[in-house]
Amino acid sequence: TPLELASRRERLELYRNQRVYRLPITVAEPPQPSAKERVSRVEEMLRTGNYGGAMALLEEAIRHTVTPPASALIALAWLLATCPDDAHRDGARAVTLARKALAQGGGAGARDALAAALAETADFPGAVEAAQLALDLTSPDDTGEITRRRTRLEHYRNAGVWRLPPAKVATPAPRTSFR
Repeated sequence: TPLELASRRERLELYRNQRVYRLPITVAEPPQPSAKERVSRVEEMLRTGNYGGAMALLEEAIRHTVTPPASALIALAWLLATCPDDAHRDGARAVTLARKALAQGGGAGARDALAAALAETADFPGAVEAAQLALDLTSPDDTGEITRRRTRLEHYRNAGVWRLPPAKVATPAPRTSFR
């Protein structure tokens, strides 16, 4: 094409004049979703019962960073400990992830996830202790979270585990006409 010929001529002229001609090299990295976008995608997957997809997205967020964000560690630990689908629960791994989040200063959320993970592994005294610490660290203004954490604490005191509610998957309405 004429544009390519002009470009070749320009390069030839630059070489003849002993100038260095360098082509700009750009490597386009695919855009990574923001933390907010990932959280939104995870929440949507959980609403539709795609627990494996939600876990994979959280695993990706953890794997692609040198220091995984505490929020991703907490979310994955919580899901591994409380998933309503037995096939996706892994209490021992949830304990490990929650402890990593605590080491990063994860606060009440990390303690809450650790409590659920310890209950999943049948360490109810540990679960009660972690849940009580999570409750103590909760802001007094956050009455909804205080209520939820108290409820979970009572479950652990009664040697119970905590489960997320099952996903509400929309089912098509039955057909009433066959026309």
